[in-house]
Amino acid sequence: MKKKYVRWTLWTIASPFILFIILCILIYLPPIQNFLVDKAVVYASEATGMNISVGRISLSFPLNLVVTDVDAASPHNDTLLSVRRLQVNVQLLPLLKKQVEVDGISLQGATVNSNDLIHGMKLNGTLGELFISSHGVALDPETAIVNKVLLKDTDLSLCLNDTAAADTAASDTTYWKIILQDIDLQNVSFALDMPLDSLSLAASLDNAILRDGLIDLHKSAYSLQTFRIENGRVRYDNGKPLAADSLSSGLDPSHIALTDIGVKLDSLYYGGRNMKAIISQFVLKERSGVEIVSATGRMVSNDKVLRVPSLKLETRDSYLELNAAMDWNALDFKDEGLVSARLMADIGKPDVVRFMGSMDEKFIRQYPSEPLRIRTGID
Repeated sequence: MKKKYVRWTLWTIASPFILFIILCILIYLPPIQNFLVDKAVVYASEATGMNISVGRISLSFPLNLVVTDVDAASPHNDTLLSVRRLQVNVQLLPLLKKQVEVDGISLQGATVNSNDLIHGMKLNGTLGELFISSHGVALDPETAIVNKVLLKDTDLSLCLNDTAAADTAASDTTYWKIILQDIDLQNVSFALDMPLDSLSLAASLDNAILRDGLIDLHKSAYSLQTFRIENGRVRYDNGKPLAADSLSSGLDPSHIALTDIGVKLDSLYYGGRNMKAIISQFVLKERSGVEIVSATGRMVSNDKVLRVPSLKLETRDSYLELNAAMDWNALDFKDEGLVSARLMADIGKPDVVRFMGSMDEKFIRQYPSEPLRIRTGID
């Protein structure tokens, strides 16, 4: 009789665990997966008012999820979101230790068109490929290590047609630290349009890399070891964009078009007034003919003083060298602060003409053919 009670007691204790194991096994069976997906799609469609469809879903042990051919359309059958393939690979055992080990999150062939889903904002474009791997996300302490991010063949545009002020209310304190190891962007473009302010900005690049970055949200401190941009392009228009043949011959601050942008920055750090940066390369061309062929320099700052120990900039026709230092107190008119600067420059006539815009021939002839040389110092 006692053995019978013991068996019943053991079965009662073990039943929840056995049931849990059976459910875990059933989840990996394709017929069960298809049934759950169909139910989830119907529920999501009813809850959002959209027409949602999923081509295929596959979950393999332990947590390897593949979803293909996801589409979301408005009641009028306007495509809002389309994803060709989404794959997520997560390690199981680290989750028991409050750690997340993501072997890979891959998103391919995505298109988005928000239409009027979000008031005052419209986002549309395509995303060719996005890959993220992260080993070392810990909930305690709040730390995330992002090992690799690859974004390629992406073209997105954002339209903001609402001038409402953003909510700046204080939020809960966060202690998250995000470590970025390898970030790569390839063939990426982004456009921002603000029609109510008559502003538009478009940027694109062939390649960009970011290495060894750190984001400390609690201290509002950010650092990068290496940042590179190759063949970048930027266009800025304040007012109605003009055709190339309608623009003035000189530099127009309201219509700037930059091409062949190349940037190499090292040892970047920003944390309030504590800043540091090394400019190894900075080159670009502007539509007006202004061209920076070389720019190198350093900048360092602490709580007391901002220094530019060396800044050298060279265009096709001009050269500029600057050494400067300024106490932060100089910005506060109530306190005394020291400001010192040493500027040397050879400014060519072509650059003067480009910066001043269109000019009549008589005025241009007043400039000497040789460069205008400037030597000055301020203490």
